[in-house]
Amino acid sequence: MYRFILISLISLLLIGCDQQSKQSIEVNGKIYVSGSDYSVLAEPIQLDDSMVANFIEIFWYGCRHCEKFEPLLQDWIKQLPAGSRFSRSPAIWSEPMMVHARAYYVANSLQLGHQFHMKLFTRILGLRASSDLAYHRRSIGQLFKVNGVGEAQFNELYDSDQVSKQVRFSRGLMKAAVINSTPSFLINGKYVLTATGFKSRQEMLALAKALLVSEMNSQPSDWW
Repeated sequence: MYRFILISLISLLLIGCDQQSKQSIEVNGKIYVSGSDYSVLAEPIQLDDSMVANFIEIFWYGCRHCEKFEPLLQDWIKQLPAGSRFSRSPAIWSEPMMVHARAYYVANSLQLGHQFHMKLFTRILGLRASSDLAYHRRSIGQLFKVNGVGEAQFNELYDSDQVSKQVRFSRGLMKAAVINSTPSFLINGKYVLTATGFKSRQEMLALAKALLVSEMNSQPSDWW
């Protein structure tokens, strides 16, 4: 009997410790708990200020959810608190996604803007049935060409050390944050949100903003 009571007390203490280790945040009257509604990385990722912002969307041009998310996300970005910054990082877990990630960074280096960003969604979604990497690259290169970027310029940037470095960074970031679905958010190198488990995209964005504001309020004024 005493042994059973002792085991029960130890179990309760362990449960209590586990509950204390969990974090929670209230948004619009609902309590969100780490480990179920969002993840807290055991070791926050130290991000290079020259490369990324404090709020990162992990996306893929071949993801229809990411494409449909864009209009809402664009409006939401405009409402972020002053002093916060937004960035994107392409998801990479296959060879075709490496090609698509390079396309993102080529477009980004040329500052082709959001309209071209959406054109890349359309083009790459149309390539998903093909596993021919050379075909992916040629088709994407043609899209750049009709938008004023010559073949030589596209190929030079596509194969450049700069783009290769950025692609390696994105791949490493995704692995470090243990992200395997899109769209996902990485906040301050610490919190990870995925689109699964939320009733709406608006709910996900509300939680994302609350976590960002919480982090900003708990950091020095020059934290980033």
